[in-house]
Amino acid sequence: MKRVMWAVVALLLPAGVAAAQTPWHGPVVRPWVGELIPLGAQSDAFQETPMFGLQAAVPFNPSLRLVGSFGWAPGTDKLGAADNGVNVLDYNLGLELDRKSTRL
Repeated sequence: MKRVMWAVVALLLPAGVAAAQTPWHGPVVRPWVGELIPLGAQSDAFQETPMFGLQAAVPFNPSLRLVGSFGWAPGTDKLGAADNGVNVLDYNLGLELDRKSTRL
């Protein structure tokens, strides 16, 4: 329950740019941390575990960016029968459009 509360607090915190700062339009690499929550048939075998990763963004212009992320989570089973050598890897690639910018 405590994990869910912290996740909600983190999602509700604003992540904007202060008025005195200018937005950066160059390549960016940033770390992220999350929670891997097994669903469906996997929920019977695996426990919830933290997930760590990196996200990179490369701008094409001020309003369009190519975004990719890679994440890793150590898998642990609920029964303790496995050797716990399970690793979960997650990767994504996509485009990000900033609607605040006036030109594409």
